[in-house]
Amino acid sequence: EKRLFAISDIHVDDEKNMRWVKNLAPKEGDCLIVAGDVSDRLERIEATFELLKKKYSQVMYCPGNHCLWTTEEKETSIEKFEKIMKLAERIGIITEIKVLKGKNRSCVVAPLQSWHHASFDSEPPITQWKGIPSARFVMTDYRRCKWPHPLRDDDSSIAAYMDKLNLPTENKLKQIWDQVDDHITFSHFLPRIELIPEKRYLFLPTLIQAVGSRYLGETVKRITPDVHIFGHSHVAWDATYDGIRYIQAALGYSSEWVQRPISMSIGSLRIPESHNHHQEDARQPLLIWDSANGGIVPETYPTRWSDHYRRFPRVPELTHVLPPYSASIYRPLPGSKVLDVEEHVPPFSS
Repeated sequence: EKRLFAISDIHVDDEKNMRWVKNLAPKEGDCLIVAGDVSDRLERIEATFELLKKKYSQVMYCPGNHCLWTTEEKETSIEKFEKIMKLAERIGIITEIKVLKGKNRSCVVAPLQSWHHASFDSEPPITQWKGIPSARFVMTDYRRCKWPHPLRDDDSSIAAYMDKLNLPTENKLKQIWDQVDDHITFSHFLPRIELIPEKRYLFLPTLIQAVGSRYLGETVKRITPDVHIFGHSHVAWDATYDGIRYIQAALGYSSEWVQRPISMSIGSLRIPESHNHHQEDARQPLLIWDSANGGIVPETYPTRWSDHYRRFPRVPELTHVLPPYSASIYRPLPGSKVLDVEEHVPPFSS
């Protein structure tokens, strides 16, 4: 039988994360999706690929933004992308469509390439608060990535370019669609804005300008997989929109598990309440598909933020409100308001 697990954003430049990868128990016969952001250093990507290949029978991967940070003066991020893909092929890491077959059930797994663009953000900006920096100012991508002409990081040309790389994948999926039971796609970036908390809930409200791709969103809609795995935002997620289930299980940085473990936790990717720093790290990649138990895991995994949106509607028009944890970072202007997260949904007292 076959099982498929998923993880994203393993960031092995964090030494605790590299130790986590090394300590993963071998899972003979199991398969793993790695939805981007292994490292910006090619030698670390190679070492991680080698480790994971020894632990899983099949490892499927797509690059994330950190992976495309350039480390050589004349190297472009497209050249870095091509180097990583060749490296993956040499080691046996899968970067194309893969069909998994159990005794009574099968699935196809397809990586989708993507990049973020500011026009992905379709919701209004935060108002009545001063000192909020732009995503361009904060995000390292704008300093460490180099793009060949005519690609530019101040428009959607990179996102469009990356999405065109998915055309062969779409065509292959059409050819085999009816030959498999279940269909799973994965990307690093977000294909829908609903897959991240609204601006007022974020430490950096402008982050949404650098998390997703509308091009990717349209591609996922055309493909209509049963499940789409994504990463990048480091916020655990499991929610269904327009018949497609979207899941994020990000390892993220070790510091995030200290600062906000609840918003990182999903399924087996969590730190038990009884855990202490002397115990072995119990976090594990998330089970997505099991051929012996009906295919795709049917139960929705509880998570902090997707559970929130099952209870409350998305109201991005509330641009003057911040919760205490981010209000303390910025300067209030007349008309601003501070409310706890659960009080952000109207009606609330003015």
